[in-house]
Amino acid sequence: MGWKFPLAALGSAAILTAGYTAVASTLLGPLRFDPNLTRLRDLAWLFAGVVAGALAIATVYVGVHVVQGQYGTRICPTMCCGMWIGDVNGIMVLAPLLLTLRDWRPRAAWRLPRPEAWLQAASLALALW
Repeated sequence: MGWKFPLAALGSAAILTAGYTAVASTLLGPLRFDPNLTRLRDLAWLFAGVVAGALAIATVYVGVHVVQGQYGTRICPTMCCGMWIGDVNGIMVLAPLLLTLRDWRPRAAWRLPRPEAWLQAASLALALW
């Protein structure tokens, strides 16, 4: 491996960064996605963007590793599928919660969060379990 490892790590990070930046830019730009998720349309665009973007990113990511000789061509579909499913799962579990909390402002300490916040926290805990 030697000198190839730092280059592979840097290339892998660049692929992930550029890919997910492109997904976010597409959602926020031409698709006019609202990060507050106020409409079902926004959640649908988030889901579609994450599914399509993660598939493209996984394909390029694994393809680069195959070209570098780190993975064999036989396991390429398995690696792509595993990365794709893992990324979609991780993003779709955390993104809605983080997007709804991004505009959170501290309120009175004794005030309980709205019921949908409790429901979202419970669904997140269940998904992670």
